[in-house]
Amino acid sequence: MARVFVSYSRKNIDFAKRLIEKLQEREMDFWVDWEGIPPTVDWMREIEKGIEEADAFLAIVSAEWIASKVCKDELAIAVKNGKRLIPVVPLDVVWNDVPSALAHLNFLFFTQNFDFDQQLQRLIAALDTDYDWLKTHRRLQVKALEWERSNNDTGFLLRGRDLEDAEQQLSINANKDPRPTDLQRGYVLKSRQGATRQRRLTTGILIGLIIGMLGTIALLARPYVEEAIAKSQAQKLSRMILVPVGSLNFQLGENFQTIEIPAFSIEMTPVSNKVYGLCVKVDKCTPPIGSTAFIDSSQADDPVVWITITQAATYCEWIGRRLPSAPEWEQAAQLFAKFERNKDRFTAANIYEWVSSYVDENSQFISGQWSGHLDQLDRDWVFLQERGNLNSAGTLELETSESGPLGTHSLVGFRCAK
Repeated sequence: MARVFVSYSRKNIDFAKRLIEKLQEREMDFWVDWEGIPPTVDWMREIEKGIEEADAFLAIVSAEWIASKVCKDELAIAVKNGKRLIPVVPLDVVWNDVPSALAHLNFLFFTQNFDFDQQLQRLIAALDTDYDWLKTHRRLQVKALEWERSNNDTGFLLRGRDLEDAEQQLSINANKDPRPTDLQRGYVLKSRQGATRQRRLTTGILIGLIIGMLGTIALLARPYVEEAIAKSQAQKLSRMILVPVGSLNFQLGENFQTIEIPAFSIEMTPVSNKVYGLCVKVDKCTPPIGSTAFIDSSQADDPVVWITITQAATYCEWIGRRLPSAPEWEQAAQLFAKFERNKDRFTAANIYEWVSSYVDENSQFISGQWSGHLDQLDRDWVFLQERGNLNSAGTLELETSESGPLGTHSLVGFRCAK
């Protein structure tokens, strides 16, 4: 059952005991300070630990609770750790005094105008909602805090299946309460970067062993032969079109600016499930998160979706290419409109596609281009996603979306450039 931290003013202790007594009948686990923490114990650290290890933060909001500095400090710790906030009101309060972190939430009223038992059932339902995600959120936050408090010791980073599960949970529950915290996102990103470095180190060691152990070179070389074949197939299936030197009237914020773009090549179609699967098969890419179409043979030629920008960059690097920038993508899309009747043309599917351009905090101007190397990725960057289609009048319409580096969606894929 859910583990709940109870924040209350001692002037409301009778109501708090009555409420918790009812909830304990449902075998719920509570962290509550009835008697006060012994003076020999670091008092605030014990409270902070209790909140960190809880699934939900239950605030008994009264005028006395609002006026209490300790209660406000407890609320701040809960917000920092992304805890699910559940406010209950035993007595009438002045709503303008309620902290902003709670003001937008649905309150549960236990005032004399409401039936206690009916409100109790609503509270129990709220505490039981999506309990699996609550447990996952708490466990991940505790691990992230251990890593942070150890001065980012790499020994505390996630690895293997734990890392894959954490990435999947953050993606699936990105918009669900309690929301993933910045600390959790940074922790998972650093774990992925560490795993990538470790994989490269392992690859280097294996290459050295191949050179030194001539007697077993045929056996050890087999994975590299398979990878070379898979890479050759992927390059053959991902045909490219040359985009000559040109200029583009590119929008930056509310203004347009003419940009000179050197010649480059870009894949004619988004990367398909079949082509991306070649990289996954040789264990150089990870499967898309949440995609059932990826393993459906009838959809092999459809664009691969549910891909993060780190997965897209890893694939492009493997095939010897890179992600295009936003101006490059739009320049190629303009050629798509011109070459509509040509079988050798840039094809825009009805999906958004990752580009390497990231924008500033106001989503107004492009701040830079990511190189595609994971160790140079900042978790706070917001990347652009491009989409273009011809309308009934034959005019190209461009759309832009944006997301953080761990974002993914059923309408987000990519293509590579060179």
